Amino acid sequence: MTIRTLIVDDHAFFRKTLREYLNDLDSVEVVGEAGNGQEAIEAAGRLHPSLVIMDINMPLLDGLEASAIIRQNEPDSMMVLYTLRSTNLPPANPGLRADMCLAKENLFDELPGLIKRLMGGS
Repeated sequence: MTIRTLIVDDHAFFRKTLREYLNDLDSVEVVGEAGNGQEAIEAAGRLHPSLVIMDINMPLLDGLEASAIIRQNEPDSMMVLYTLRSTNLPPANPGLRADMCLAKENLFDELPGLIKRLMGGS
């Protein structure tokens, strides 16, 4: 099983860094990138990713709004949202359309475990 992944961040350098990191993980294929929430919605509709990794704070349409639309259109996609600092994480609520919310500083530490869970491991 390959985890088709879409990376969404308004900083091209961070997208490149995350892509390189994910390409080194087994069973992950980065199928696309987007620089804002609107591009993310369009890319998800074209690419049907199994995992969307998205920044919350972006121009045009933020990650919270974009994740709600993507989740509606692609209900089987797993959604990981992140933000710069843990103090900026949205409060837990039933309306949050993410499977996981992380501080950007923890993203690289948490992704391997998430990928393993997606692959059906423990």
